[in-house]
Amino acid sequence: MPAKNHKFFYANSFAKPRRAKRAFTLMELIVSVILLFLLVFFLTANYQTLSKAATQAKKYEALESVDYAFNDLLVKDILQANRVAITRGRDYDILYLYETRNSLHSRGVASVAYCVLKENKSLLRVEGRLPFRLPIVGSIVYRYNFLPFEGEVKSFKAYKSRKFETDSDSAAKNCALLLYLDSENTAEPKLLEFGLLNTTACE
Repeated sequence: MPAKNHKFFYANSFAKPRRAKRAFTLMELIVSVILLFLLVFFLTANYQTLSKAATQAKKYEALESVDYAFNDLLVKDILQANRVAITRGRDYDILYLYETRNSLHSRGVASVAYCVLKENKSLLRVEGRLPFRLPIVGSIVYRYNFLPFEGEVKSFKAYKSRKFETDSDSAAKNCALLLYLDSENTAEPKLLEFGLLNTTACE
């Protein structure tokens, strides 16, 4: 029989046994799952917050755009009108602007009224060629142009100063006009003041 390799036998006799790979315990798995859940929860919460902020910013930007367009049109209508009249209501007034040069339909000089519809509480701009009073009924409705502004209006009030300053050079009178508008399309209630308007008659 061949002789045993004593050196090989001696070296393997004292070799350290290999350790088995250590597996995760149940407690470690539970802690890992909890940490993962918390991470996902915070990431989701942060994403929802950022998404909501972005949506609010877009909505506010859109409101500002609509608000600017409305302001521009209203200011031009008022400043270019020759006669102003107001019909009182509990929450909503009707503002009449006669002989305004700010016509949207190439009429040259037009009459404009701003009112709030009872059905959906939206603000409406009505334009006609001749002076008129609301409501418009019958077959003459087609003679007028209607421009609605989206958004529910809570309050629309118009005020004029009762004290007039007569212009010595003409028969015109000056009156201050103040408008208050509270709408869901405005970031906050709007208060517009138009100083002294040079009009032939402030009714």
